[in-house]
Amino acid sequence: MSSLTIENFKALSSRHAFSDFLPYLECDEKEGIFLLTDGVGFDLEASGLTGTGHDTWNQLKCIYEIDFPTNSSISFMVFADPNIHGILSRWANFRQGTASLDERRVGGIYRKLARSRFDFLQKGIHEPMYPGLDMRFRNFRHIISVKIPVGNSPSAVKASIDRAVKFRAAVVQQFSAMKLYTSQMSGDGLCQLL
Repeated sequence: MSSLTIENFKALSSRHAFSDFLPYLECDEKEGIFLLTDGVGFDLEASGLTGTGHDTWNQLKCIYEIDFPTNSSISFMVFADPNIHGILSRWANFRQGTASLDERRVGGIYRKLARSRFDFLQKGIHEPMYPGLDMRFRNFRHIISVKIPVGNSPSAVKASIDRAVKFRAAVVQQFSAMKLYTSQMSGDGLCQLL
């Protein structure tokens, strides 16, 4: 039986931070562009596609017909965010504040229904909703990340940032035309997501 050396133990037990796998170096908050290990880029959060029709594919393929700069990349991520308490609270507060005098007279049945639904949804964040069905409530967030390569000189970086700002406007416009509204992700927003 061989013994475990200290070097082997360190190698086996070493951990990598999640940030080690991400290309972000810093964020130019003024322009809303991230400086990456191998380029510049931006992240957008898009609303979900709530319905489809016969023309959905034609709308979606327009994203890929945008004139991307050479060697650029675009990636899509759907994140099932368990942090839905704020959404539930806003929903419940809205329902609590709209009780009419007639509703209060009948014992506030609508308030009781809203409270019951809130409790059910809140419980569904951490536990399965139904026995035997491991399904939980999540806020599905759609993140679009675009990376544009950059040259080595400071002027090349500045030119790439300017190009990324113009390119982001084209991507946002294309998504808006499809009724998929986007918001720009800031450095703080990205850190909160991660």
